[in-house]
Amino acid sequence: MVRNMESVLRSDLATLAWMSPATRRQAIAKLDAFENKIGYPDKWRDYSGLDIRRQGFVENLLSANAFEFARRVHLAGHPADRTEWTMSPPTVNAYYSATNNEVVFRLAFSSHPLRS
Repeated sequence: MVRNMESVLRSDLATLAWMSPATRRQAIAKLDAFENKIGYPDKWRDYSGLDIRRQGFVENLLSANAFEFARRVHLAGHPADRTEWTMSPPTVNAYYSATNNEVVFRLAFSSHPLRS
């Protein structure tokens, strides 16, 4: 379905009278760089270092926040990972990110091939 939408957009770009040839080339280059993320990620985020215990909600929330902060600090100074999904595993949703030039269609978590 997404590939069909891209095909229609490519056809439309070729026929838009108001678009200059230079702008058309840039629009097609952006379309060619478009990233489709459908279903679930190829690479799952590793939460093995996250310490969750049978304690109060606030303590686990602080632990999760510290884990995420440390993960983001570690990523600073490295190239962006365009394969990373920003949606959490149990979320069923779809979005377009103009910043990353990507569309994401997340399926139900039960669709993961390793889950029985």
